[in-house]
Amino acid sequence: MKILVSYATSEGHTRKVARWVADRIHELDHSVELLPLADAKDVDLGRYDAAVMAGSVHVGHYQPDVAEFASAHATQLGRCLRCFCPYRSPRRGMMQTTGAGWSGF
Repeated sequence: MKILVSYATSEGHTRKVARWVADRIHELDHSVELLPLADAKDVDLGRYDAAVMAGSVHVGHYQPDVAEFASAHATQLGRCLRCFCPYRSPRRGMMQTTGAGWSGF
């Protein structure tokens, strides 16, 4: 499978989480592309068998790149999104992951 792992980050923490996720998927012998959502405006999700999105939470809201990408690609994401990882920095005491989990790959 070819899997997109996309993320939005301000301070780099969510990029580390996305990299960790991409590495685990790669260990399962899948092709993985790691892409910041800021660079994914015109991405063709049809090129991927599945997608993972990671977005950080700031003051109770996702970053604009997360909301804009999800809105612009809602139909395609409905077909291929396997996992959404909302992330809040550990220094704030929380990390959450929701979605189908690894068994979906």
